[in-house]
Parts: sequence; C-alpha cells; structure tokens
Amino acid sequence: MRKAFQLKVTSAMFLHGASQSDEAELRPPAFKGEMRYWFRALAAAYYPPAKITELEAAIFGSADQKIGSKLLARITTLDEIERYKRDLLPHKNSGPSQAIKPDFQFTLELTARPGLEAKFFRAACWSLWVAVQLGGFGQRARRGAGSLLLLQDPGLEMPDDLPFEFRNKFDTLAALQKFLEQGLKAAHHCIRSLYTTTAGSGLAIPTIPITSNIKLPLYPVLAPGFARIQVAQVAGDDEEAVRSNLMFDLRGYKNPAFGLPYKGRPNGERHASPLHLHLTPLGPNEQSFALVQTLLYNRVTVNGASLPEKRPEDLPTARLHWPEMNRYLTDWQTKGAVVVKL
Repeated sequence: MRKAFQLKVTSAMFLHGASQSDEAELRPPAFKGEMRYWFRALAAAYYPPAKITELEAAIFGSADQKIGSKLLARITTLDEIERYKRDLLPHKNSGPSQAIKPDFQFTLELTARPGLEAKFFRAACWSLWVAVQLGGFGQRARRGAGSLLLLQDPGLEMPDDLPFEFRNKFDTLAALQKFLEQGLKAAHHCIRSLYTTTAGSGLAIPTIPITSNIKLPLYPVLAPGFARIQVAQVAGDDEEAVRSNLMFDLRGYKNPAFGLPYKGRPNGERHASPLHLHLTPLGPNEQSFALVQTLLYNRVTVNGASLPEKRPEDLPTARLHWPEMNRYLTDWQTKGAVVVKL
C-alpha cells in the first residue's frame, strides 16, 4: 500500500535538524511527528488513553514498547530545495532563520511496511490530511509558518455515504469551509472504524464556550465540544506580512494561554499554545490568504505536565485563559470568519 501526497509550501517553513541553526530541510520524522499529534487528537474522541497508545504504536511504533514503525515516509523533490532567510518573529523584525521558500513543491510518499493492516494505513493517511489542512511544520507552525497546500487528490478511501470533492483552489471562504467539513467527517469515520467494540473515550463533553480547566482532558481532542475551527480572510501583501499582522493582532489578547513563557519561572518554562493558525491561498489567482484557526480545548500544561499536577497554585490563573481565547475567536467572527462544523 502506497499513497503520494503532492504538496506546496504556502508560508515560510522553518524546518531544521537537531540544531535550529542548521540548513532548512525536509525531514520525514517531522511529518510523522505531526501525523502522530493529529492522530491522537482524532482518536481521543473515541478511545480511552490506553487504547490510543495501543493504536498509535500499531501505526507509528513505540520506543517505550520497543515496537518499530510499520509506516515508511519518504520525501522526493524534482528541483533543489529553495531556501532563504526570514524572520521567525516578523512582527519584531527579529529571529532571522533559514526557511524553505513558499511555492516550493515536493512529494511525501507513505508506504505500508509488511504487517500494517489496511485500516491503520488509511488512518495514517487521513491523519496526514488533517495535519496539512489544519496544522504546520517546523518552528512557528502554530503561528502560520510551515503551512502546506495539497496539490493533487491522493486517492484516500471514502465511505460511500460521505460526499467529498477534492479541491486545491478556493475562491471563497465558503468553498474552503465545505472542503474542510467534508474531509474532517471522512477522517473521523476512518479513525472511529479502527476498533469497533470501543466503549468510548470516557470524556464528558463540556459546554462551549469553555471558561476554565475544570473537567477538561489533559490532551487535545479534535471533536465537537472540545474544539473550534473557523476560517477567515487575512490582510497582507505576502505570507510574511500576513504572519506579522497575525502576531500584531494577538497582542490585543496577550495571555499565557497563547503559549507564552511563564514569568518568573526558571529554565524558560512555557506551554504549547492550543491555538493553531494555518495559511491557505485564497481567491481565483491565490492573491490573498485564508486563515484556518483551530482551537483545541485541553488542560493547560507546562512542559508536558498539567498545571493541577505540577503547579496547583497556577490553576486559578489558568482558568482565566479560555475566556480570552474565546474572545479572540469571536472577534474574528465579527470580521467575517466562518465556522467549520465538526
């Protein structure tokens, strides 16, 4: 089993090796890492943590369980990788780093090794589809850098009763909204079918909009009640200007929920932002960008440990994060953002 994903870089991709000062490169492990993340977010809607770990190991392998990956990822390019220097923090004109240029095209090929069941290979492919549509790759990926566009239909299997029309051009936000809704339904159907005797995730669905950490899961869940997705048109002459404008906009909502360091904490402790910003070309001539905003509600964490477990004294502060995040998304709706239904 083999599927080829033909991709185009739409915003500067700061993807490096172990040292961030290294030359920008296309690294299969980085793509498999993002696939794991979005697979977990999809699976968390249907399975308890122990089952997710088991399913994830069956596809991607597990160092803890000493299980090798049954999924091979290979990247090929027709041309030499095009690189340039860009600011990681364009709103501050700082952090210059080498990046892969927008418009560069490459192919990511996924191959099932012997022993990988077809249903698990399908799940891996749909996890990559979700990663490409909602996420990014490399540094600053949650702030609009490292976004990709899928250029050709990779031929992913679809349920007969779920319509899905592949697109790689979006003239309107409504067209992008429909494409995402159809694809996300198919991805969920695929993940839900992995283990049909599941008793469910055991998660209690909270009421949106969430205002505190109480009863939230410790991990991202891409499902109704645990996530919000919307698309909006953004201003900027090019992708760097767009990313800069997005960061200037976030200044009006500055809050640790956006992934900022904790003041006064040693070793630069911080938590990853639950807000993912992805840039998709928009318009007949791709003359502007659509911003895909994905908010994954989960327990605010510091360096991978939840605040209630690691620093109980920080929980009251953490409870203030979600109203600010909700205000951010709601303000974008007043500027024309369209909600994507999960």
